[in-house]
Amino acid sequence: MRRFKKAGQVMTDKLGGIDDVVQDMIRSKILGVKPGMMGQSSPLPEKGPLKGVRRGLANTVFAPRGGNQYDFTSPYESNRAGVAAMLGMRALQAGAVTGAGVTLANLTSALRGGGNQQSDTQLQM
Repeated sequence: MRRFKKAGQVMTDKLGGIDDVVQDMIRSKILGVKPGMMGQSSPLPEKGPLKGVRRGLANTVFAPRGGNQYDFTSPYESNRAGVAAMLGMRALQAGAVTGAGVTLANLTSALRGGGNQQSDTQLQM
């Protein structure tokens, strides 16, 4: 039993490290709120457009997880409530990406499926 618990902890730590890297890349490269831990820079200047919105997103939806391996402050605590809040935000991200993908797929099928064809009620050319 102890072996399974240790393996689960190692797996959780690895997934957490991946999450740290992905969220940091979003904060630094896409939102442009700070230089990233990997030295990435953003195409947006620090005082660029929608600075408050970008900072708000970086500190809530894309916030680093509590107890991360880097020296970032996190709004999420390292207890069950903090982990649940962080997982909720990651689920929000996954839902947004899934919804965007479904919308794009529906749009693509609508354009391919005869959207450019002549209808039955039109005169033949």
